[in-house]
Parts: sequence; C-alpha cells; structure tokens
Amino acid sequence: MEMSELREVIEKPAQLPDVRLTFEGDLVGDLLFEVQGQAGALPLLQFTLDQLFQRRKGRQLTNQAYREIGGVKGALANHAEATYAALPSEEHRRLARALFLRLVDPGITEQDMTRRRAAISELEMPDPQETATLREVVKIFTTARLLVTNTVAEVSTVEVSHEALMREWKLLADRIHEAREDIQLRKAITEDAAEWKRRGYPLDRLYQGSQLSEALAWRERSSPSIDEEAFLSASIAERERQKTAEQERQ
Repeated sequence: MEMSELREVIEKPAQLPDVRLTFEGDLVGDLLFEVQGQAGALPLLQFTLDQLFQRRKGRQLTNQAYREIGGVKGALANHAEATYAALPSEEHRRLARALFLRLVDPGITEQDMTRRRAAISELEMPDPQETATLREVVKIFTTARLLVTNTVAEVSTVEVSHEALMREWKLLADRIHEAREDIQLRKAITEDAAEWKRRGYPLDRLYQGSQLSEALAWRERSSPSIDEEAFLSASIAERERQKTAEQERQ
C-alpha cells in the first residue's frame, strides 16, 4: 500500500459514526513512519492499533500509550515477552520455547525464515502431562493473539500470528539464531517420521548410523512429539536387532 492508503486504513474506521475515535497530535504520522516498507505491515498495524485502543483515554488514542507499548515494533515484542513471563511455571516456559521453534521454517538463510503451520497432532508428546501443559501454553498464546489456530483440509493447525514476532521478540530471535541447526534437523525428523507412519512403519525408512546418532543427540536437548519419539525408538530397536543378529552370525 501507498502511504496515503495506509493513512486511510488507520483514520477512516476511526471516523465511523459508531466509533468516532481521534488521534492525539501526530500519532498517525508516527505509526506510518514505523510501518513504511515493513513486511507484514498491516498485521503489525492492526496489532498496534488494538493495543492503543485498549489504552485509550475516552475516545482518543494517545501518544503516551504509544510510548508505553514501545511503538509498532515494541508493541508486539513487549506483549510477547509479558505473556511468556506470566506463564505459570518454568515447565510452561520450556515448552513455549520448544513450541515456537517448531513453528519456524528456517529457510536456506536467516533472511528466508518464515512462520510454519504445524498440525495440532504434532504437539502430542510421549508424556500425557507434558501434552496437557503444552496445550495450556497454546491456549495462553492464542488468547494473547500471538498464535492462531485454524482447520486446513480437516486438519487442526497452529501457527504464529505475526511473522514479525520471529524478528522483533528478542528471546525468540536469539533462540532461533542459536538453534538454527536443530530447527533444520527437527524439520527433517518430523517429515521422516510422518512418512514412516504413512507408509505403514517399514524398517527401511528408519534411521541408521550417524543419521540416528545425530537424531538421538537432538532428542536429548529437545522435546520430540509422540510420533517423532516412536520413530526414533523404532530406529534404536532396529539397530539393536541388527547388532544382535550380527553377533549371532559371528
């Protein structure tokens, strides 16, 4: 959109007879300055205006509220950080970190990174209590409008609401940078486990050798889903079976 069109997007709904909101000073100009040239400008603008509306004084959106939320970029990051900090336990925060990494598609380079839509079934963990806690985390971040759930081709899904969150929320951006190789590896394991399940659990689809060793190292520092865990456990069992058969042959 051109700047004049973005200005209309901000001002015209506020002028509707059943709304009649005003903007203090050059607040609209400040909003436009921050979103110009931004990828995903409209969702960011929507989120910021919603935050300003919640902090309005009477029928006016104020500069003070704009400063308090940290502007357009700060609004999303501060809201995410506050939601994360308010989670009820460290276990919730640990699973939240794992969840958001699962909702990132790393691309070839960091510049290619995009959000990833994950099936809700992918969030079922080997431990039922862990699954329940993870569902609580999803509900909290969905209520905060940082995650969005949907149904695509009769499959329930979850994804990050705003792609800018992966860049602007420092905790997540740092974690993505540190765990980039793990994200790539998790993506491969998820896809291979799903294909193994779809084909009826054939032995020749299981991991062996260094590929299995690398995947097991990832399992130690991550939170595999129930399907990923089943895939890796079957790979271990097949490795042990082959080892026993070789020992008996010798």
